[in-house]
Amino acid sequence: IVPDGGLPRMATHSIAAPGINLLQGAYASRSTFGVYWPLWRVAAALLVGLSITVLGTKILEISNLNRQVAGLDQAIEQAIHYVFPEVGEIRDARALFESKLRSLGRKNPQAAGGGFLGTLDHVAGAIGKQNGTLATIESINYRSGIMELRVVAPDVDSLDKIRESISKESGLQAEIQSANPDGDQVQGRLQIKPAGA
Repeated sequence: IVPDGGLPRMATHSIAAPGINLLQGAYASRSTFGVYWPLWRVAAALLVGLSITVLGTKILEISNLNRQVAGLDQAIEQAIHYVFPEVGEIRDARALFESKLRSLGRKNPQAAGGGFLGTLDHVAGAIGKQNGTLATIESINYRSGIMELRVVAPDVDSLDKIRESISKESGLQAEIQSANPDGDQVQGRLQIKPAGA
């Protein structure tokens, strides 16, 4: 700007010696902690107390759940030893139980079809797949691995689709024993048994 003047001289002086600190004495910045701490002290104490209470409650809850899990594990082991007395040490109760059930299924062809609950699961799946048709089970009879159902369906075609779905997807043999018209619906009897039985 102007080579000879006050600005270049002041600039060299400000680099060599920093300026005067005006924030000192009565004008110094003060911490507001001392002013606000008495106001927030009660709230902070309540927050700490609440945190300790919640943490203590969670610790008690976790220890209670751990005791329940240990009790359930012990009950499961007792049940497995009761059902399968030849079993020694149990490491994974669920895997052991499933393998024992699979081996029982290989020994007993009736159990291989899933038994009552397995067959009922296949029937429910077949009825659920009938989109838009309302078929209901009126009665269930299960003996010696053979399930007999009385089903109310909108028409014979719906009843046949249920039979077909059970036979195709479950490996079970499903037969329509009878189909009688009942107003605008059909009452049918289905017999479901393991294939080859």
